[in-house]
Amino acid sequence: MKITEVKVWLVEGVKYNWTMIKIYTDTGHSGVGEATNWPGSPIIEAAARHAGERIIGLDPLRPTVPDEVGSYQFEYNSPRGLIGSRWRASGNDVEWSIIVPPNSTATVSVPGKNIQGADVPGVEFLNEENGRVNYKVKSGIYSFSFTKP
Repeated sequence: MKITEVKVWLVEGVKYNWTMIKIYTDTGHSGVGEATNWPGSPIIEAAARHAGERIIGLDPLRPTVPDEVGSYQFEYNSPRGLIGSRWRASGNDVEWSIIVPPNSTATVSVPGKNIQGADVPGVEFLNEENGRVNYKVKSGIYSFSFTKP
């Protein structure tokens, strides 16, 4: 799966403005999001457009940890419960926490080496490919630490 297009709209409201984002992939999957920071809406819109340009061609299921971004957090309330991904980088060292909702599994692709946290119940090694280590994880909260390649 690769991201093929990112559209960004600034929607002006009566009291607040919203920056809406839609991401398209080559597999037909798409996602929508919203980023609001009133009164800084034009700045947020410009930042979203810039970020969108940078992620074209990337696989959203295999995240990277860019040098210029120190942390990232994503949460989504799915019909099965909370899905979450949060990482913080300090130099080449990264701490990554994920949340998998009840009665679900996920494939986690860790982009690094010297991985810690994968030897706990609920984490099953799948394979290594292209500098990544892939795991299948059961529902729960997991924390991994690793060194960027």
